[in-house]
Amino acid sequence: MPGARLYSINPSIPTFEEHQEWFQQSLHSHNRQTYIIVVDDCSAGTIRLEHRNDSLYEISIVVHTDFAGRGVAKQAIQLLLHQQEPYRRTILARVHHMNTNSIRLFQSCGFLPSPTDDPTFHHFLWSNETEQEVPHVE
Repeated sequence: MPGARLYSINPSIPTFEEHQEWFQQSLHSHNRQTYIIVVDDCSAGTIRLEHRNDSLYEISIVVHTDFAGRGVAKQAIQLLLHQQEPYRRTILARVHHMNTNSIRLFQSCGFLPSPTDDPTFHHFLWSNETEQEVPHVE
């Protein structure tokens, strides 16, 4: 997807071989759940949940530009959060400070700002755990 890496944690464009290796590792990882977002029988993007530690998971989503502005990302995030209800989890979203659409998206899905020392990425947390102070995530 053109521009998909613009706001990525690692904006470098991998070679085909590097991407293929990463993808194979990703598919076989026990710490990562990857879902394809499908709209009208078309692949519209992917959403990923990666286990970081204890009850902390990190969310990542990318939606093809053909589906932008149609609420696809919000529906995918809401569905993923609904699936987490039986579990006690905190989910981290790291969003590039220039990606205002994603900042609004995660906030509209109930993610709250979390303190961070990261100058490039805002951190937002969603939790279905009991009321607690928002942790500092590095």
